[in-house]
Amino acid sequence: MIFKQFFLNCLAHYSYIIGSNGKACVIDPSRDVDQYLEFLKANNLELMYIIETHSHADFVSGHLELSSITSAPVIYGQKAKVDFTHMGVSDNDTINLGDLDLRFLETPGHTLDSICILATDKNSTASYLFTGDTLFIGDVGRPDLAANSSASVADMASLLYDSLHSKILTLPPEIIIYPGHGAGSLCGKSIGKGHSSTLEDEMNNNALLSLSKEEFIDAVAKNLPPIPAYFKRAVAMNQTGPKSIDSFNNLTVMSGNDINSFDFAHNTLVDVRKPGEFSQGHIKGSINIGLDGQFASWAGSMLDLDKPIYIVASCESDIKEAKIRLARVGIDNVKGYWLFTDSNKHEVKMVRSSEVGVEKLNEILRQDSVDILDIRTNTEFKKHSISGSVNIPLLELKDNLQNLDKFDKIYIICGSGYRSSIAYSYLESLDNFKPKIINIIGGMASYLNLTKSDLTKVKS
Repeated sequence: MIFKQFFLNCLAHYSYIIGSNGKACVIDPSRDVDQYLEFLKANNLELMYIIETHSHADFVSGHLELSSITSAPVIYGQKAKVDFTHMGVSDNDTINLGDLDLRFLETPGHTLDSICILATDKNSTASYLFTGDTLFIGDVGRPDLAANSSASVADMASLLYDSLHSKILTLPPEIIIYPGHGAGSLCGKSIGKGHSSTLEDEMNNNALLSLSKEEFIDAVAKNLPPIPAYFKRAVAMNQTGPKSIDSFNNLTVMSGNDINSFDFAHNTLVDVRKPGEFSQGHIKGSINIGLDGQFASWAGSMLDLDKPIYIVASCESDIKEAKIRLARVGIDNVKGYWLFTDSNKHEVKMVRSSEVGVEKLNEILRQDSVDILDIRTNTEFKKHSISGSVNIPLLELKDNLQNLDKFDKIYIICGSGYRSSIAYSYLESLDNFKPKIINIIGGMASYLNLTKSDLTKVKS
């Protein structure tokens, strides 16, 4: 058996190539398909099938581009609603790849068309289950992302419970689990770390699998985070078929004058530098989403997707990387860029971020109370938080601005400083946002490290 797991950290997305005797399939490919073509060529593999475990919402797939290049058919579960020719598979349908047998299991719940693929090798006793977004390490797929479905979230959660208990948990416990996403993905609530698991480990350690049906539905259908804005667009593109990344137009190189006269009302300026670089000098009105984090997910969640996008970066390679990552979530309207360099930074009007280190913050807190906006997830906030802070997760910030109007000055904190820089730049870009904002450098990780011997200001 030939096996390759591909991981996109930016989207916490796993895709796979498996094959035998010169034949192979790709499972859940990302939009940029060169990595799969290169692996196939290097291993003398012919691509026979492109398998989608479900209609993806969090990224745009490369299924049709791979199919057009290789002539391999696209496989979906029979309930998929797509606008192109494909193979629909049902429970226990099987295909062969050399000495590999691939058996399909219909596992609705995350979406109605969700499937899992059980791979067995005639030359080995090991079996592998590719679970897509049905079962993750320590978690299960969200039941609220179903496309074109009239079913309620509770209905989908009920289907997910049945799929897990009647299909997956009846399989041998030693089966190796390969999920569609890892920790940090927006397709689960709290996906655990790791690249694979076993069914036995999940049965022992995944608390959701030991719940009654009523308890399971209650656990997975409630307190779900907001659905990011780009998900609906990504689903539509996957169903109709996205265009090739190579078909995008070349980008316009912007001048300092272009930046100084930038029309923020009708366009978006995204600064992809690191938060520390952004804070030292940036164009007011630009949104800082650094490439060193989960850039694509946050861009798809925080940006106005209907506006043309222009990028600020410090090198050409970052421009190319940003463009590809945006395309992975269906954002194709990148029009131009400006390179921030030592030689041209004097050409534009820049501002510095208002910020404070955790040492200074701790001094302030010892003398007085301040208003702190904690934009981490509810789960992170409940684990550790600064006493008196207000929790509005970053995904929910845009819809809760009215809750901040009562403050005169707000200190913004996240886990490490990455998300708080996004929030700071977003709030700074709003003409009608009145409170003064201050970013906390280093986030809760630095603050906890500083105060580990004195947690009087921290709730646990």
